Amino acid sequence: MHPGQEQFWVYVVWNARHQKYYVGQTGDLESRVAQHNDPGNDFSKFTKRFPGEWELLHAEEFPTRADALKRERSLKGGQGRDWIKKTVLPGP
Repeated sequence: MHPGQEQFWVYVVWNARHQKYYVGQTGDLESRVAQHNDPGNDFSKFTKRFPGEWELLHAEEFPTRADALKRERSLKGGQGRDWIKKTVLPGP
């Protein structure tokens, strides 16, 4: 990335207490992870259903939001879910 150029992220957060993960995309990774952990923020209805700490396990950077959205969709599909379970999530 060049200085001043916008960047976008696809990320996976994990809630160990509930053994759940969430895939999302954002232009501000640090703030987005903080939103998942803020009980007063209801931006993500899924993560709010499972209280507790959401830990950032994986992040990928992209030059455009369109690229990030494409990767997010692929990770939410069958092969993407399998890849997350094999390579990103904590082992048993």
